[in-house]
Amino acid sequence: MASCSAGGAFECTQPSDCASEGGAGTCESTGYCSFPDATCDSGRRYGEHAPGDVAGTCVPTDVGETGGTEASASDDDSVSEVGPTSLTTDPTADPTTDPGTADTTSALDDSTSAGSTITATSLETSITTATDEDTTAGPKPFEVDVVATIAVCTEPMLFDPEHCALEAGMNQFTVDISDDEGNVSNAWIRFDLGNELANAEILAIELTLTTGPESDDASGQTGELWRTAAFDLQTLEMTDPETVEMIAEDLGPVASSTEVSWPLPLDVVDGASIHLALLPTDTDGIDYWGTGGNAPPRLTVLAQ
Repeated sequence: MASCSAGGAFECTQPSDCASEGGAGTCESTGYCSFPDATCDSGRRYGEHAPGDVAGTCVPTDVGETGGTEASASDDDSVSEVGPTSLTTDPTADPTTDPGTADTTSALDDSTSAGSTITATSLETSITTATDEDTTAGPKPFEVDVVATIAVCTEPMLFDPEHCALEAGMNQFTVDISDDEGNVSNAWIRFDLGNELANAEILAIELTLTTGPESDDASGQTGELWRTAAFDLQTLEMTDPETVEMIAEDLGPVASSTEVSWPLPLDVVDGASIHLALLPTDTDGIDYWGTGGNAPPRLTVLAQ
């Protein structure tokens, strides 16, 4: 409801209070009516019933309206103007980029580059993850070279490794269907794996023998490789060990000072030892280095 002040000025509270003041008017935030006037910057001029120092003057542009629909429209305009301002982006940014997206990207970039702490945490996580993976995968494989414990030859019914060695040479053994005395020479090789492999899982085994340096150490055969029953030197002085199964065929001709290698099946391991025989296939005997030679028989064992 409109009222009159003590000085006689007319005060309004809503636009409809100004309708009787000379047509459709506006109730300003000062509480006085104004009416359209194109000559004023604000487009409105106070009516004659405003206080003496205000009556007939232009309404300043910073004076808002109060109450009613017009005032609400003005408030809406203010909100719509504030909205885009809050999304203002870097003037160097791509103008085709949506402001909201640009701000979000900038915030993410800032948080990423801010952080040595984040980087350090990431590195620690990577180390932990790698450790976990290593643990899950189990111990890493390793290689062990094992030198033969026994590498000798014997002749059937003689059972004398020292006598057989005379056919080959010092620190050597021979594999021959017919040696100088017309005897067969069979070789017996034993490996003891030792403590280093006691609790390891064996993944692969390779046997390597090396022929002697003399021309007559070469041969047209390598000999066949067999798995045998367990033996020691005392056994070899009494009998030939039982051959159980051939595990590698003859590889053919071989020169002197040459390495000859065979991959072995994993089940060749008998407890902590491997017992092998090398049996001849040719009358052209071959001589290998024995345990006291320059290149004794060895196993290369891959384990974990």
